[in-house]
Amino acid sequence: MYRMIVFDLDGTLLDRDKNIPEANLRALYRAAEKGIEIVPATGRICPSIPQPLLELPFLHYGIGVNGGCIYDYRTNTILDRQEIPLDLVFPLIDHAHELGVAYDCYQDNCGYASREHYENAGNFILDPGIVKLFYSNRKPVDCLEDFLRQRNLPIQKLQFYFLDMDQRAYALQHLPEQYPELSITTSIPGNIEFNLASANKGDALRRLCSLLHIAPEETIAFGDDINDISMLQTAGMGVAMANAKPEVKAVANMITISNNEGGVAYALDRLIG
Repeated sequence: MYRMIVFDLDGTLLDRDKNIPEANLRALYRAAEKGIEIVPATGRICPSIPQPLLELPFLHYGIGVNGGCIYDYRTNTILDRQEIPLDLVFPLIDHAHELGVAYDCYQDNCGYASREHYENAGNFILDPGIVKLFYSNRKPVDCLEDFLRQRNLPIQKLQFYFLDMDQRAYALQHLPEQYPELSITTSIPGNIEFNLASANKGDALRRLCSLLHIAPEETIAFGDDINDISMLQTAGMGVAMANAKPEVKAVANMITISNNEGGVAYALDRLIG
């Protein structure tokens, strides 16, 4: 008996146009009627999930910023924080300057970017849908480093944006050696995401299960990208989308149809009816 369904958004629950297929919404309603917790788990900040999800009457909990935040939507409170201290953030920003890549961050469920990057997002974010999302939940500041020093608070996530995919692949291979305290992954074309090592979707799922007295074996998790792997490995049933990366499919218990075809609904029909 499954008691929780956890799902990634982009490339998983959402189709290529960033909409929720009607079949997926119907499947979530059917699951909620059975008393199953419905939990989005995303690299986004929790308040920026699509409005149709925010309007679901049964939505209670969410996992955001790759596991850096567990959020209670009913009380608008953060239940768990796993954040990067500034003494790790500033060396990373120096590294971004050395690489010549744009960057931004999340802090207290809000996105921030230096104005020069904010005004040129369309030049370094490869997916037009993600560009739209960028402008919906980022605020420009004159200089991100100065802003962070002034606030003197840890951050939830830092992102780099690459146009050179060979450079990105090299960074993904070698940065974990330089920053063992961090979880380094990717979720959209061209980016690298930095979280605290404990801020991954798998560990966040375990923490939420503990809060709700649910065993991880009683959960179903859906994903398509590298930042979903730990979550699929933690859940009792890990489901990869047909459009998932090979590394994600390799750890899944089940592979469903693509996100554009309502793959979440297709799998739930077979797993819970």
